[in-house]
Amino acid sequence: HRFYMPELANSEHTVTAGYELTHETFANNLLFDSYGRTANSFIGEYRGKFDNQFFLTAALRHDINDTFEDFTSYSLSGAWQVPDTGTRLHASVGTGSANPSFFDLYYDADPGFTPNPNLKPERTLGWDLGVEQKVFNGQLTLDATLFGQEVEDLIKLSGKDVYNIPGISTRNGLELTGTLDFLNGFVASASYTYTDARDPSGAIESRKPAHVGVINLAYTFEELPLTVHTSASFVGESYDKKFVEVSSDNWASTTVTLPAFTDLSLGLNYKVNENVEVYGRVTNILDTPNQSVYGYNSAGRAFYVGAKASF
Repeated sequence: HRFYMPELANSEHTVTAGYELTHETFANNLLFDSYGRTANSFIGEYRGKFDNQFFLTAALRHDINDTFEDFTSYSLSGAWQVPDTGTRLHASVGTGSANPSFFDLYYDADPGFTPNPNLKPERTLGWDLGVEQKVFNGQLTLDATLFGQEVEDLIKLSGKDVYNIPGISTRNGLELTGTLDFLNGFVASASYTYTDARDPSGAIESRKPAHVGVINLAYTFEELPLTVHTSASFVGESYDKKFVEVSSDNWASTTVTLPAFTDLSLGLNYKVNENVEVYGRVTNILDTPNQSVYGYNSAGRAFYVGAKASF
């Protein structure tokens, strides 16, 4: 429902309510086991705009679960578009919940993995605070955002076992972004994220690189319905555990470093008409070996060709 209140800072308000039913099933065909779970969710959201410069969003969600404890989450965000400056201040805070996967709970067909039916959902509290600045008549947009997250009962896979880490794990960092529109069909953007991820003991969280950067370039031809785009992503080194079976059901672990890597991609999109678009893309052009999890290589160079249609 949307309504206007000109007498209150020329404001515009939108209120939304919703209901969501989620039913999930899992079947282990090897052992003829099957599981299911259902959640009923009630959602409410408010959006407000005041004097075309203050923006406020508030949301509330209540999940009724038949497997886990019921949970109520919220989110609150606000922004101020400072008049005649090109500056926008923004902030948000919110909570969330992530249920364990069926695999982590019940999959017992692999001798190298032990499921844990006693896993609890992860609970999170997150926030961010940032400033955006437009310069050169809006052609260049810069943004710097501080963020933080607390995760309670983080789910961790370690060797054969999966379990909740008691206590609060933290993830704090800084994100810098920039977008440059040359107004001639050429757009460039870049982002850099620094993340300090720690478990409750203060140790660095595994598989969480501290440094990640992305550069994107795109050019749309003026007289052709063709866009060419390329991207380069850099992922800094991270840490993981290497497990070695010493004897039956006895494993030893050591910390290993996952090397940093760069991934280059190139693609194009051609609009045949208003409804049909064809595209092609090459990823990991340099065929760079990389791992986000120790012992599991990511895909090498790959080619994709396809078409999209809308009616």
